[in-house]
Amino acid sequence: MSTPDVKTTPTSGRVNMKPVFDAWRRKSVRRVALALLIIFTIIVVFNILAVSSPEVHVAPLPDNTHVKLFLRRSHEYCNDIWDTKGVSGKEGYLPFEGNKQYELLQVHMIARHGDRSPVYDTFLSKGFQLSCGLPKQENHWASLSNFVVKRLSGSGITPQEDIDLFPGFSEHSCQPGELTHRGYKQHFQLGQFLRKQYNGRLINKAIKRDSDWTKNVFIHSTYYPRTLASAASFLLGFLPNKTSIRKSVPINYSQGTNLYSPPRGVTLTYRWCTRLREITKTDSQNPEVQAGKMFYSDVMQTLGDIYKKSPSKLPEPTVIVDNFLVRMCHKEKLPCYKHQCVRLALAYRLLEYADWTIEHKYTTTSSILMMQQFMYNSILKKMFEVTDKLALGQNDYDKFLFYFAHDSTVTPLMTLLGIPPKKWIPYASRLVIELWRETSPSQADATGYGPYYVRILFNGLGYTQKLPLPENSFVLVKDLVKLRAFKNFLTTGKFREKNSYDRECGIITTSTQLV
Repeated sequence: MSTPDVKTTPTSGRVNMKPVFDAWRRKSVRRVALALLIIFTIIVVFNILAVSSPEVHVAPLPDNTHVKLFLRRSHEYCNDIWDTKGVSGKEGYLPFEGNKQYELLQVHMIARHGDRSPVYDTFLSKGFQLSCGLPKQENHWASLSNFVVKRLSGSGITPQEDIDLFPGFSEHSCQPGELTHRGYKQHFQLGQFLRKQYNGRLINKAIKRDSDWTKNVFIHSTYYPRTLASAASFLLGFLPNKTSIRKSVPINYSQGTNLYSPPRGVTLTYRWCTRLREITKTDSQNPEVQAGKMFYSDVMQTLGDIYKKSPSKLPEPTVIVDNFLVRMCHKEKLPCYKHQCVRLALAYRLLEYADWTIEHKYTTTSSILMMQQFMYNSILKKMFEVTDKLALGQNDYDKFLFYFAHDSTVTPLMTLLGIPPKKWIPYASRLVIELWRETSPSQADATGYGPYYVRILFNGLGYTQKLPLPENSFVLVKDLVKLRAFKNFLTTGKFREKNSYDRECGIITTSTQLV
């Protein structure tokens, strides 16, 4: 092999190496180019084989971030904290010196049912079965049968009387949407916790005899086994361990998921919105909703590829993810089809889609309208009943009003309040609305708002400060909002004004007035 001429510099006698380096550089560039060409050729051939042969699959790269997010979100949704640290929250106690300046008058709690089996039986449920029922050693669960269920008048729809409210206490295979043992335990512990929080404030202060429980505690549930059983389990923890008391506090129920019936003492009946289905359909055709479907079309396609189904034939994302989350709550594997399984990273992307769907579903006209009747004619009516009676020196009003429903009840209610959760709320989630009174009314009382205030908590955390209201509507580091300001907000503005329900639903307006 010839070598380039090596010349020396006459004046210095040093060897000139530049020609050597230039030659080496040219050879290196050629080698790198050849290597890149070989790699590119291999990739092209591999892709051709992968497309032409269904037996060749490219394993997706692990997405550790999505896996961690899915595990964290599913843990939150399942409400596993009930099995470890127990229930915690700030119910019944104001910050700083507020407990000395204000007294608690009334408590409203709207809770989602506890852990349950999948509501929908789909191809994802094949081979998956949960065990329901209660362990024999937990004898106190038999006390659930002591509770009496009672239909509220004015619910508007005749319920099916053959529904099995308490499917049984012995072990059996879960029916669709049935409360599991974890679900019973979640609400039992919640009942125990709230009894501790309100003991010495509203309990013992207003309830001094066994008969006072019946007068001061009102329970309202939707007509589903999982909500009725959640209510009974909650009462086991909240009420004293006396059969006579449990039998004297009935679980009132109404048809539907929206608590369509007023509580005792409220004569205004709920009017069914005949156009609600039509309004809901219009909401679903919103361009923003359609854009979301396009954005998440890739994950639906991936799931369809696993199950050999067209994405258009797949259930709604909430139905799909419900199956995934139930499995995670009970430490079961995600579903598989033949030799392909749903990966955690894909499950998270589908959960994102479900959260997005829920957020946009419950921020619509229909979601606000369907909770108006409950907010106006249950919660606000009962709060102003308190102020009216106290003005007359009377104290005979409901101190505790507990409602048991669904995520499709709690989420739109929070949207109506201006504090939408923006994601799927956990099992046994609770929205608590407390009514307080200033013990020594200040000059603020002269403004016409009165010495009454509202406090809102979600899963034990203060949410009052999140209300979209002016600064002067709040007191005590925004932990309390003036009752009149709260009411004015809920009855003004688009789709919130008093006649909006009748107008949008096509109901002939009557002379009936809201509070």
